[in-house]
Amino acid sequence: MSDLELNLSALMAKVSELEKQQTTLKKYVVKLKHTLDEQIENFHHRPEIQTVESFQEKLTTLNLRLDELFAVNNPITLTL
Repeated sequence: MSDLELNLSALMAKVSELEKQQTTLKKYVVKLKHTLDEQIENFHHRPEIQTVESFQEKLTTLNLRLDELFAVNNPITLTL
C-alpha cells in the first residue's frame, strides 16, 4: 500500500470513529434535554408557588378588611 492509501485508510477510520462518537453524544444530549425539560416543568409547577399565591391573596383580603375597619373606626370629618 502506498502512503496515500494508508493516509486515506487512516482518515476513513478516524471519520468512522468520530461518527460513532457523534451518535453517542446525540443520544446523551437528547436524554439530558429531556431531563432538563422535566426539571423546568417541575420547577414551574412546584407546590411552593401555589402556597405563595394563596398567601398573597389572603394578605390582600386582610389588608382590604383592615382598611375597612380603620375607615369605620376613624371616620374622616371634613371642615369647610
